[in-house]
Amino acid sequence: MEENIEVEEISRLAISTFQAKEEEIERKMMQVREKVEIHLGRAEEEIRRFSMIWAELEVLSDPLRKEVAMVRKKIDMANRELKPLGQSC
Repeated sequence: MEENIEVEEISRLAISTFQAKEEEIERKMMQVREKVEIHLGRAEEEIRRFSMIWAELEVLSDPLRKEVAMVRKKIDMANRELKPLGQSC
């Protein structure tokens, strides 16, 4: 009878130890999950900022492209006008 009580006590102790470890693992998993969610939130915010900056840069570069194209046209026209002069000299 005393042996059964000891076995039951050992079983209860093993079960409670197992449950405690299981709860600890669950707490750690929740902590890791929270950290991952925080990092993902930061990453998403950085992506939004990057997208906004990229859009602003594209808006700025469009007028520059147009200006460069106009300057190239003017240079080409000047070269066409100067070419006959260079041949005659």
